[in-house]
Amino acid sequence: MSQMFIRALPYIYFCLFILCSCEDHQKPVEEKSDYYFSKVFGAYDAEMGYSIQHTSDNGYIISGATSSYWATDSLPRIFKTQHGVTDAIIAKLDSMGEAEWIYTYGGELFESAFNIQETNDGQYFFAGYTNSTGAGLYDIWIVKLDNNGTQIWEKTIGGQNSDLGLHGDLTADGGYIITGYTIPDGQTNKDFYLVKIDVNGNVEWEKTYGDSSNQTAKYIQETSDSGFIIAGDSWTATTNNDIYIIKTDLDGDMIWETKIIESNNDQVFSIKETNSGYILIGTTTSLGMGNKDIWVIKLNNQGSIEWNKTYGGEALEYGFDIIPHGNGYVFTGSTSSYGTEFYDIWVLKIDASGELIWDVIYGGPMIDIGRAIIENQSGGFTLLGQTSSYGSGEYDFWVLRLNEFGIVAISDSL
Repeated sequence: MSQMFIRALPYIYFCLFILCSCEDHQKPVEEKSDYYFSKVFGAYDAEMGYSIQHTSDNGYIISGATSSYWATDSLPRIFKTQHGVTDAIIAKLDSMGEAEWIYTYGGELFESAFNIQETNDGQYFFAGYTNSTGAGLYDIWIVKLDNNGTQIWEKTIGGQNSDLGLHGDLTADGGYIITGYTIPDGQTNKDFYLVKIDVNGNVEWEKTYGDSSNQTAKYIQETSDSGFIIAGDSWTATTNNDIYIIKTDLDGDMIWETKIIESNNDQVFSIKETNSGYILIGTTTSLGMGNKDIWVIKLNNQGSIEWNKTYGGEALEYGFDIIPHGNGYVFTGSTSSYGTEFYDIWVLKIDASGELIWDVIYGGPMIDIGRAIIENQSGGFTLLGQTSSYGSGEYDFWVLRLNEFGIVAISDSL
């Protein structure tokens, strides 16, 4: 029995969800705007989901990392003599949330995939990192897939030290922008790393941003002026973790930078452009009620803070993804202050000033985390989470299609 708590309303509702493993494969059906679902799938070990995106056939594409070995008759793994410690995992779902194909990619060591997206030719592209191949300890890893998940090409970017791709975005010219961190030759500290590649994976230009501190970029988005907004962290061995934001032009040249510095350790996980600036989400130990709280910060177009709010109770909360929605914002993460004993998925809607409109909690007896959320064209949202309460392994993918109030509703038309 999954649990759903709607704390913005005066009652508590409980809802039974249908949890489907990847072996329960069903024929895709035409998308219905009033169809909502809750699906869990995975193998015996751990599947960690990092991004979910819409596809042109009304389905979804998911990226992440897995330590399971995929070998079922209905969803065969790409054949290799052995899999790595962790592999990149890509799952294609139909409009009803059923798995059409699931494949893993990688070598004998560590790989992960972040923010896969459908390209203009109807195929797929993801960026991540690898230390099974390439020049350095870790390298940025870029992979192009056809629409059936077959690898077309892969390339690595990096030098002798560590270079990690932690997020990417499609660009208006059909190429891709990737961010993460690099340790330049002669340095021991990390810098923000920004790489622009063309449609064939060739590097067009690359930039680094940083000082004597360590900087790691975690999220990038192409902005409406054809530039880029990058969010990440900055720290040293003797200072706390602070939030670091950079705005660039289309060539990667910095326009402005903002450091958000408080008394303790704070992190950012996502940033999105809005009509009047940017909205970012992370986790703070400096502010709020508990040990860690979700922290949402609104910036203007010049990077100055307009307002910031924390959300959470006396225990631990994390905020992982946020999207503008109407005159406000919807975001997801996890809470251990509310819901069950451990972490639960938390979905919140706030207005333009950060005031809570509604919130919903999904969880079971173990750990459940909301990692990414997107808005559906027909209304409502689709959320990618990970769960250890349900499924086959230590962690499994949990995909929920929600209505405009964050609820997996029951439709009379089904």
